[in-house]
Amino acid sequence: MADTALKAGAESLVVGGSFFAELQRRKVAEPNLYIAFADVLLRSQRIVFSRFSPRQKQEVVRLLSELRSDIVTLAIGNRANDVNMISAAKGGIGILGSEGAAAARASDYALSEFRQLVPLMLLHGRENYRRNSEAIIYTFFKNFMVVLPQYWWGFSNVFSGQPLYDPFLYQLYNVIFAFFPVICYGVLDSTHSAETFLSQPKLYASGPRRIFFSKFRFAMTLFVATVLSLFLTLTALALFDWEPKPDGFSFGLFNFGNMVFFGVVLLVNARVLVMSNSFS
Repeated sequence: MADTALKAGAESLVVGGSFFAELQRRKVAEPNLYIAFADVLLRSQRIVFSRFSPRQKQEVVRLLSELRSDIVTLAIGNRANDVNMISAAKGGIGILGSEGAAAARASDYALSEFRQLVPLMLLHGRENYRRNSEAIIYTFFKNFMVVLPQYWWGFSNVFSGQPLYDPFLYQLYNVIFAFFPVICYGVLDSTHSAETFLSQPKLYASGPRRIFFSKFRFAMTLFVATVLSLFLTLTALALFDWEPKPDGFSFGLFNFGNMVFFGVVLLVNARVLVMSNSFS
């Protein structure tokens, strides 16, 4: 029966503090037993840990984190004896109330009521993860877009070191030209209403599955920025009039650099528009 339980796990499992203490005592002598116990925990859907000390709560969280590096552990507590557990978890939530504020002070997020856990995880947590992921990807994109044209420009001047952009405009790129739209996106953008998120918990699965932030998305961002920056530079070179005018002057490098810079600013802000899901 024990072998069957180890293979299949359990829908509900109750673990006593004295049993876990004995398991820890035999951890060095029988490491396979400890690993088998951890495997049962991972296979079980619901587990009740009865009469666990603060240190034992912390050890359970560490055990799961060490066994599976891809697991994101979340600890929720409202008492001082939950502080160790909250500190060991990757994410900690403390509940303020009659039990004191020790758990809340040690946590990443403090709440006043347990009922606020659902919107925190299913609504704010999911949207915070999505917007942060998109903002990081966008940051790479806008920096690729402003740097790569200078590399392509190097082929035209035999990499002499001649700068492409006006230094003053270049310094204002992240401060003014590519700043405000992404801030609006990070604060206001939303894919669904709050009611939809709370009624469809499956939408939260995008976080554990790493849909919004992955190596593939980073690679695609680099590829798109490379193609767009090359197209922008070659287009500006093809359309720019380098011939001198009747007065002997030409548009010159300054205007060519401004032309490319304007295209970069236009494209990076258009990217914010394309990746937005809501408009206000």
